[in-house]
Amino acid sequence: MVDAATDRSAFVTRFEPRYLDALADFYRDVWDPKATPDSVARGRARDAAQNVVKPGDEFPTYLFVQHGRILGHLTTIPVRLRAGGVDQLVAAAGGLHPRAGAALEAAVGDLLGAAEYQRRGDELLNPGLYLDMPAYSYHLFDVQRS
Repeated sequence: MVDAATDRSAFVTRFEPRYLDALADFYRDVWDPKATPDSVARGRARDAAQNVVKPGDEFPTYLFVQHGRILGHLTTIPVRLRAGGVDQLVAAAGGLHPRAGAALEAAVGDLLGAAEYQRRGDELLNPGLYLDMPAYSYHLFDVQRS
């Protein structure tokens, strides 16, 4: 379980083994009602063994935590792409998976531009935030509860 010393109101952190209980609770709520800390640890180890970029390294996983409870989960998956005979290492976002009802209203602001959107938390899941962007353009978003 997450200890009281790290029980700030809300924070984002990279996964550490001390979050296994809270992560298993999150997985039970979102994906697998039978998830346990042991099954989550075994799944993470299995995925790490299949890491094509750095075999044995766990996929970087970030947790959105509030009062010791995980509200959201984002995993980046290392991928090796071959283009023009050259290997490129990239990270594909494994998806942001918020716990149902975790955020009622969200303000999504582009930190590199002026774009700002107001969305219900569940709208960010389905249908998502659609952006019609030209090739090779980018945004860096800050998502805040509003």
